[in-house]
Amino acid sequence: MYKLLIIDLDGTTIPNRQDGMPSPVVIAAVAHAQPKLKVAIATGRPWPGSKHLFRVLGITTASIISGGTEIIDPKSEQRLWQKTLSSDQVTRIFTVLQPFTCTVFVSDETQPTTPQVARVAKPENVICIMALAPEASAAMVQRLEVIPDLAIHQVRSWTPDHLDIHIYMTGGHAGISAAGLEVARELLREKGHPDLVTGLLTKTHMGH
Repeated sequence: MYKLLIIDLDGTTIPNRQDGMPSPVVIAAVAHAQPKLKVAIATGRPWPGSKHLFRVLGITTASIISGGTEIIDPKSEQRLWQKTLSSDQVTRIFTVLQPFTCTVFVSDETQPTTPQVARVAKPENVICIMALAPEASAAMVQRLEVIPDLAIHQVRSWTPDHLDIHIYMTGGHAGISAAGLEVARELLREKGHPDLVTGLLTKTHMGH
């Protein structure tokens, strides 16, 4: 019997656009499922861009946001787990982006920036480069691939016929799969079961 249902947002439960909202049918389906099993979300959106959707759908289970780099408790709005790009990686990414004219969102920031704006590099969960023509996206990815330990994903943009690039830390401890494991561990811990990985009753954070 299934215990957990994880649903996607953009292009699945909502239209693939910035102001996309779930239909009454989707809202009713989620409400119908809630008494039978835990319902969580997995999305590339950060918390500020997804919080209202959690509220509309009534999701209170620990969920995956920012492309698998964070797990959020929707009730307390606390981060239960996260994986960040290092300051050095962030600096190198913005150096690569310097020749390009593009709009960039960094982690939870709600206002965009550009590669040409001076900024103090610090660890970040995700860097999103928005609304690129396919040719520009391909050229940018080619240059970014020289930086070690990056997961670089080209995804369908909210702007028709364009692509976004999402950049995260790669490896076994980041991404949707790793974050999904962390959600399962959190749910088991809440029920008093041993840790899924360690077998311990205490909460254990996996090494980075």
